[in-house]
Amino acid sequence: AIESLEQMVRVKGFLLENARHAAILNADNPGCLSMLPRLQARRTGLISMGQNAEELKQLGGRNPYYCLLERSAGEDGIVLSDGEAHLPVMPVADIPASFGGAARFNVLNAMSAIAAAYALSIDLHDIRAAMGSFLSGPEMTPGRLNFHDNGRFKVLVDFAHNADGLAELSRFIDQLDVEGRKTLLFAMSGDRSDRGVRAAAHAVAGHFDTYVCRRYPDPRGRGEREIPDLLAATLLSAGIAEGAINTAYNPREAVHSTLSKAGSGDLIVITQGGKELEEVWAAVTASV
Repeated sequence: AIESLEQMVRVKGFLLENARHAAILNADNPGCLSMLPRLQARRTGLISMGQNAEELKQLGGRNPYYCLLERSAGEDGIVLSDGEAHLPVMPVADIPASFGGAARFNVLNAMSAIAAAYALSIDLHDIRAAMGSFLSGPEMTPGRLNFHDNGRFKVLVDFAHNADGLAELSRFIDQLDVEGRKTLLFAMSGDRSDRGVRAAAHAVAGHFDTYVCRRYPDPRGRGEREIPDLLAATLLSAGIAEGAINTAYNPREAVHSTLSKAGSGDLIVITQGGKELEEVWAAVTASV
């Protein structure tokens, strides 16, 4: 099993090394940059949310071009830099899946898609239209930043399944204006190591008002209480008050119980397993 970003870098590196037309890399990530010397593609697209073209030129790459964030008139915009060409693509705010730029991981995802589309010679007009119409909802991205507002409280369902994903999700939640309390109902897969489970709990500690620690319906070899208890113990050791931590050993009842306790203005964040999305979303949309 892949337990770390370093392992993920090695696995994905094999794919990029076999690319022939173009390879797209996140130039802000050291792991991605470590792949650069081994790439054989005719073009290298480098993406950066913090560096400019002159800085990226120092990194090398075959016939490189760059997809960058530039700030102008008080807002971030995505631009392409290719040789002498400087091509404004669109403001970040015009990409619905970025939530006005608050979801920085989706900004990066959009930049990756834009860089790949440019490498395929797709017209900028079509790129803008695609990015501007791509919504982070259950129809287009099921289980990825799916919000539901029932008029009394809001629910966010997301497939954050490791420490890095939970950390990014927590940073996104920190930027939201929430009138009530923020509750996280989360789990980790039973085939994760204890170290991975603890890292997940540390990633979310301090970002929510209350936590509900559960397991997914398939325990994957773990005892029914093992994952919830390990998450709860880790949160406690990270300084979260005991009264803010709850454990739930029935994964389905945990969803319904958490939704039933939500108050006006609250935000409930639920991380779901891949096979339970339909069931979880049905519970969410039925909540009142």
